[in-house]
This record gives sequence, C-alpha cells and structure tokens, in this order.
Amino acid sequence: MPAVTRLQQSFDCWLDLQSDFLIGCEYWLLQETQLKGARFHAIYDRFVQDPGSPWNANPWELESSGGAREQKIAAS
Repeated sequence: MPAVTRLQQSFDCWLDLQSDFLIGCEYWLLQETQLKGARFHAIYDRFVQDPGSPWNANPWELESSGGAREQKIAAS
C-alpha cells in the first residue's frame, strides 16, 4: 500500500484529497467541467455527506503495513 503512505504524506484528510482532485479536474478538463461541473460538485457533496461513503467509513489514518484492516478494506 505505498499509495496510502504517499497520500497520507501529501494530504491531511479525505476531504483535502478530494477537494484537490476536483480542482485538478476543473483545471485539466475545462470543457468537461463547463458541461458537467455542477454534477461533479453534486457527487462530491454526496460523498462528503453520506456516512456510508468510503471517505466517512474508512479512517484517514489507514495502516500501510499490510495488516488485517487493509485486507478487509481491499476486499470491500
């Protein structure tokens, strides 16, 4: 899970990760954002507010040592 470690070093939480991702999409996919930007933001808002979303169901501080918790998350 090297990606987990890298993300945890680069961002403070799931919300920061997704906010930066959304900003990047808006920059790199300008035409798509102009067509579907409101939909992208609605999806973002739904994930933030939904207690069952992966961002809210999984803690930011995931272990990156290959433990049982990672295996459970990977299996879902």
